[in-house]
Amino acid sequence: MAPGAATVSSLQDYLSRLYALETPFRVDDFLLTDEAVARELEGEDFRAVEEKLLVEEEEEGLRLSLYLEPGLLQRLEAARPLESLQRAELQDFWAVLEGVSHFTYLTFKAQHDRGVRPVELELQAEVDKFVVTALLALAQSTPASSRALHHRLFELMRPDPALDPDLHRRYRDAGRSAARYCHSLMRRFPDVSPALLPELRHFYRLDHPGKLRFIEASAAH
Repeated sequence: MAPGAATVSSLQDYLSRLYALETPFRVDDFLLTDEAVARELEGEDFRAVEEKLLVEEEEEGLRLSLYLEPGLLQRLEAARPLESLQRAELQDFWAVLEGVSHFTYLTFKAQHDRGVRPVELELQAEVDKFVVTALLALAQSTPASSRALHHRLFELMRPDPALDPDLHRRYRDAGRSAARYCHSLMRRFPDVSPALLPELRHFYRLDHPGKLRFIEASAAH
């Protein structure tokens, strides 16, 4: 097993419990840490980043690989975030969680013969980062407010302006929608209690138009 694979697997288990998912696909079986191989798979569109879900459609189905930069994985494995998540480790934690979120969401949708729009993957990943971090802080009795978390995740982090315009628009739109939804979660579930689980599981199973309608309705309440 590659260094960090256990942490990646544990994050998938966390998301599966959070959203009551059953999947035969284990993310560590699709983990790729060799940048040269990732570059070869993606071809001329390759862009060097710490995390990337590589997807290729074939006649038999989807061919998936989750690339995670080895140093990122090693740092996160040493940090043990599911036991004690520290503020200084949030960037690494969110990068790995985003990749695991993409893999888990895409395979869940594929199991149910439902397509996924790229902006939908990004929206769900942003919601996952906010909710998982807030729940871990609650479970670990870490003195952090959900408002401070929302500020750091959605107001301080912005898409790289050097990105391709379409990609920049995708990240921007997904971030804005996720920020609005998570703000409504803070307002309606101020103690980040387990009472929000039924709603989160319902939201997870909506398609992208359904998510946007749900966010609009939630913000109005």
